Amino acid sequence: MSVRRQASLLHQRPDLLPIAIRGAVDTRLQRLLEGRADALLLAEAGLRRLADSGRSIQITANFERSG
Repeated sequence: MSVRRQASLLHQRPDLLPIAIRGAVDTRLQRLLEGRADALLLAEAGLRRLADSGRSIQITANFERSG
């Protein structure tokens, strides 16, 4: 995660602990599905490539706490 994205995220949600997950979007999604992360913050360009590959995706920009 870029320093700029991390700073933006922590400004909105200082309670989070960001970790860097490197690799293709599919690899990052797999780690999420395996429970190795609670959420992903991805660039829009990567999500567009994923959608273009025929995968169904849902994009949200909600950083509010749940529960």
